[in-house]
Amino acid sequence: MVNNPGEALNAKGIKKYQEIIGQGNWLVQTTHPTLATATSILAGYCTQATESAAPVLQHYLRYLQHAKDYALANDPTNFEGFMVSSDSDWAGLYSAIGDVRSRTGGEIKYNGMPIGWISKFQKCKGTSFDEDMELDDFYISTASAEAELHAAADTLKLALHIHHIAKEMGLPVPQSIPLQVDATAAIGKIQGPRGSGKMKHIDLRDAWIMQLRNRGMVDVIKVPGSDNGADFFTKLLSRVEFCKHESRLMTQLP
Repeated sequence: MVNNPGEALNAKGIKKYQEIIGQGNWLVQTTHPTLATATSILAGYCTQATESAAPVLQHYLRYLQHAKDYALANDPTNFEGFMVSSDSDWAGLYSAIGDVRSRTGGEIKYNGMPIGWISKFQKCKGTSFDEDMELDDFYISTASAEAELHAAADTLKLALHIHHIAKEMGLPVPQSIPLQVDATAAIGKIQGPRGSGKMKHIDLRDAWIMQLRNRGMVDVIKVPGSDNGADFFTKLLSRVEFCKHESRLMTQLP
């Protein structure tokens, strides 16, 4: 869509584009986590779609046709309990479309079944105020560790919400939420001393996670990147890798 974008779509074409992505987003929010990353990226073009969107939408609709027979399924023999993982892709689309934003990926599972997920561009709001700042202005993560901290904080917010719901429903959940992270630098930032305040927007997030950890509400766990399920929600994968995660997250109905 960037190398040869073509002419902008007319009003009818943009409306059709928005309808397709809107329907896909509904599936993302309800039953199909495998659509999360692609839908999030495509949603960014809803008001400026071009002629090059046609083959992209065709590919997207082809997958929707394939995915109609897939669903979330609970394995009654799985007793892993409440598990949370977070990851980020630091400016991962820069080489493809020049976007400098990083992407947050988060996955929350209960006994192996996905019950919550995140795939979104990071809006790293800072703590300083500038009268000339536009409402859409945001800080860009300048390091991978910073992007990982934003991802951990965003995922933890959703995990706390779902954790509260599970407790109200009487489901057995651990008192301390296990948060799996594969970035050693981010874990060190959470566990170690903070800086001098020059990066306040980062310090606030890791201090918040540290506070929850000190209260026994979260347990940050280091896991290998290959074992981090949230990685799926941070980037566009090859067909082989995508299918591997698809079979992990969803079950094909008979």
